[in-house]
Amino acid sequence: MFDHIGIAFRDLKSSGSFYNRVIEQINLRLLKDHTQPDGTGWLVFGSGASEAPFFANKGDPGVRRGR
Repeated sequence: MFDHIGIAFRDLKSSGSFYNRVIEQINLRLLKDHTQPDGTGWLVFGSGASEAPFFANKGDPGVRRGR
């Protein structure tokens, strides 16, 4: 079983907005927003329950887009 899943994105603001809408459909929510002024940082989504798995988005402007 996974403890957490992390995915890096070039644009944390737009990916966070997208995942916030998607993840609320499975009863998860944004728990922590660590977005920095330069676009780096991370977002943590989960249920808020103790020891529950969570999903994190990481802002990394160096991430290349897939082909």
